[in-house]
Amino acid sequence: MRLARNVFIAVVVLVVALGAAGWLYLRQSLPQLEGEARVRGLSAAVEIARDKEGVPHIAAAAERDGWFAMGYVHAQDRLWQMEFQRRIGEGRLAEFLGERAYDVDRLMRTLGIARLAPASTRRRSRTSRRTPPESTRISTKHTCCRSSSMRCG
Repeated sequence: MRLARNVFIAVVVLVVALGAAGWLYLRQSLPQLEGEARVRGLSAAVEIARDKEGVPHIAAAAERDGWFAMGYVHAQDRLWQMEFQRRIGEGRLAEFLGERAYDVDRLMRTLGIARLAPASTRRRSRTSRRTPPESTRISTKHTCCRSSSMRCG
């Protein structure tokens, strides 16, 4: 009887410990919404404030830093989606969706998007790789001006 009780207690402690470890692991994958983060690649400090709906508003001294911060926030908020889109482009959806994704994978591998993307990037000039297209800047500014909690100039 005593052995059964000790085994039961050990199993409960193990389940609680594994649950706590799992919770901590999953908690780390959530975006950091408060505090400071130190990242390489910025020329000056950038402020990212979120409104009550969680929409990020970025204030940066340099345009390049603003774009860097936007990429950082986008990766925090949509990492799963970005990984899913990468797998679509590479024709690797079936790795986690199973047989139903074979047709999509076959199409994407036939199109060769994953092979063409690096070559396309290499053909772009150094300046154009660092500066987003004008149309992207305009649409982003238009979007931020529609937000009631942000002033756009």
